Amino acid sequence: MEVRVRGDRMALDLAEDFSRFKVVMCDRTATSFASHQLSLEPSLTLADKDTAWVSLSWLRTTGPADTHWQTGLDQMVAKAAPHGWISADGSAVKAHLEWAEVAPQVSDSFRLAMRRLAATPCLITTMSAGRRHGMAATSVTSLSFDPPSILVCVNAQASIHDPLRAEGRFCANLMGGNHDALLGAFSGELKGEARFSLGDWQVQANLPYLPDAQANIFCSVAEKWRYGTHSIFVGQVESVRTDGELDPMVYLDGRKGRFAAV
Repeated sequence: MEVRVRGDRMALDLAEDFSRFKVVMCDRTATSFASHQLSLEPSLTLADKDTAWVSLSWLRTTGPADTHWQTGLDQMVAKAAPHGWISADGSAVKAHLEWAEVAPQVSDSFRLAMRRLAATPCLITTMSAGRRHGMAATSVTSLSFDPPSILVCVNAQASIHDPLRAEGRFCANLMGGNHDALLGAFSGELKGEARFSLGDWQVQANLPYLPDAQANIFCSVAEKWRYGTHSIFVGQVESVRTDGELDPMVYLDGRKGRFAAV
């Protein structure tokens, strides 16, 4: 029996084979283990990098709806219990964990390819419990015009990640060619509130925004989900401010520059 995990979805495979039980991470690697701990709870909880707890109620609900299969599951549980593979409260069974393998050359080539994708960096900002949080991101793109919406991808380890999930609102500040120092500050040179010591930051609708940015896109989070190391936030646009002068910062191959028409 296998529980196959792709993204944030779980599916039961080989349900009739009770001789083995494992969880297969189809698109997640062990090297990014720490970022996968919360997206599948309570159906699946990682015990360590080699094993995971699978909810028995999820198995009973997902498996074949016949008494023969339920009896087979009960027998598997009975065999696992003496070996410590059933949780103390009897709600979960432990399974071996198999991580996806990504060839290093694919990962390296993909990283190199993405460095050739020119983009305007954005400063993503939010406010939580009276504290400002922000990060620099190039993984920001338009999603639809009806309704107006954008996608923002945030690493689960970023300091803004949990405040953004909790508050459900953010501002995407599109950076201009004069924002060199801000890009460094929001990319790790400064931490926390110190990042906002640079720039003339103001607040609108309880969100920090940069008035001289190329544009300020104020959003509420309409949907969110996890994939790999990142959370993907769908921001439904509430309001927009734009600067009169067209002078976006352009980020390419780890370097920043300015746009010039050909």
